[in-house]
Amino acid sequence: MTSIYGRRAGVLIAGAAALALAPGTARAQTQTSGALEGQHVFCTSGCNIYGGQINTDATGAAWVVLMDSPATVSAGSLLTGCTSAVAARPCIIKWYQMGTNATRDVVNFFPFNGASRLPTKQGFVAACSSTGPFTITSTAHCLFSFETLPD
Repeated sequence: MTSIYGRRAGVLIAGAAALALAPGTARAQTQTSGALEGQHVFCTSGCNIYGGQINTDATGAAWVVLMDSPATVSAGSLLTGCTSAVAARPCIIKWYQMGTNATRDVVNFFPFNGASRLPTKQGFVAACSSTGPFTITSTAHCLFSFETLPD
């Protein structure tokens, strides 16, 4: 299936579906890593994550952790999951186990929360960890690219 993306007269066209956008509507901004890194701060306050991509290098089998956090966390930090809206922050929103030279598209949050976005309370940081999803080691073997929009 081929998708066609474009804009025409205030309408965003994505494949066969069209969504009318009001003039001046804010649009999600893409941010990307400049080099391999262990953590990347995408938002320093509450925001919405609309999608992204994660890549690992030839030596970087890793756990990729998406955190509700306004800043990077110290290497060796132990975090819990974001189990509710009142859970202590920083916390882990989602994690993915990835092999070497791997690519993961993070594009569909609808099954996760019934929306096309993933909201955060305090910010958004993606991290690359070598020891599993709850200990953040910040191993510099990942590239991150995500589309976010502040609250």
